[in-house]
Amino acid sequence: MGNTHLGLDTLDEYSQQLQLWQKIFSASAKSDNLWNLLIYGCNVAFADAGTEFNN
Repeated sequence: MGNTHLGLDTLDEYSQQLQLWQKIFSASAKSDNLWNLLIYGCNVAFADAGTEFNN
């Protein structure tokens, strides 16, 4: 995503891309070629929204 802001206010804008990633990562979990998505950010797991995100 580079410098893209992904938050509750922009999820709709990126929903198709996120759904595609979900399919790719689900398929990779069933194979020997596992893919990982690492999310770096200052407030990724902050407050109630962060707790919900982690679940």
